[in-house]
Amino acid sequence: MLFRDDKPNEVEVWFKEKTGGYTGEAEIISLPQTVEEPWFNSEIREFLQCIQTGQQPDRNFDRALYIQTILDQILESCETGCTIKL
Repeated sequence: MLFRDDKPNEVEVWFKEKTGGYTGEAEIISLPQTVEEPWFNSEIREFLQCIQTGQQPDRNFDRALYIQTILDQILESCETGCTIKL
């Protein structure tokens, strides 16, 4: 999937072949306009606030690593066709 800053209400989806290449044209999926600013602005604001106040952010490395592990296992399952136990 490709999220573009210049088209915040669209997602491009490319289908990957088992050989590693991509097939066909991208499917464009329109998203409803629910946020008026780019998604990362609130994260940047929170990061700066944490620096100023010394607070810990809601999002931390351990949570990011946990989510990335799940995403990697989903990708492995899709590529191999095997069930991956979490």
